[in-house]
Amino acid sequence: MKDLAFKEYVRKDNTLESYGTVRELAGKGGTIGLIPKNVADASKRLVVIIGKKDGTSLPVSCSPPVSKAIRDKTLTVGQLSGLSVLEVEFKTLDKDGNREKGPMICMPSGNGVAVKPMSIDKIKEEAVEAKTTLIDLDELVAF
Repeated sequence: MKDLAFKEYVRKDNTLESYGTVRELAGKGGTIGLIPKNVADASKRLVVIIGKKDGTSLPVSCSPPVSKAIRDKTLTVGQLSGLSVLEVEFKTLDKDGNREKGPMICMPSGNGVAVKPMSIDKIKEEAVEAKTTLIDLDELVAF
């Protein structure tokens, strides 16, 4: 059996840069708005239009948890205004092949979810039976 290098596990801190909260970005006399068609399409991330008093605006995507909470009406407009706008990496690539970065409204990260470790001595080992699945060739290849 090959040896593995064990070391102490330390959870990484969140290193995302913050642009401030939605309220801070809008500023005094600013606005926030939603696009009805976007709100109705649950397959897409929700977009919030953050407007400034001078009439300029910026559409900002919401993270999946924020999008879901707004659509489920479990997140109020007051709560939305206090959420942070963080610089995140998107799945899309720029012209140089690097992941594009941009602002996204995100839920607070808190301390995450922690699971209390269980002593291996208290766990009864159980066997797992290997199973073979037979797949017809015509399900994989067009004839």
